[in-house]
Amino acid sequence: MIRDDSDGDLRLTDKDRHAVAISRPDGSHYQELLAQVDHLIGYKLVDSETLLILYQKLGVGYSAKISLADFKLLERVELPSAGL
Repeated sequence: MIRDDSDGDLRLTDKDRHAVAISRPDGSHYQELLAQVDHLIGYKLVDSETLLILYQKLGVGYSAKISLADFKLLERVELPSAGL
């Protein structure tokens, strides 16, 4: 979800920072998990109860583990730089 015009062009576009959110399949229990995300790299179910999200924020890569039972952030880790 894009909430703010983070690049200052007076428009909400995919170039602005995003919020990453989750909800139940019926739309209930909507919860924003991560704010001010530059790029969502990907996500994967680790097991039946845990979602892994890879993302970039302010030029730094992160991984986040989310509990699917209560949508709580279990762990957030800064990823090492590739040094390119």
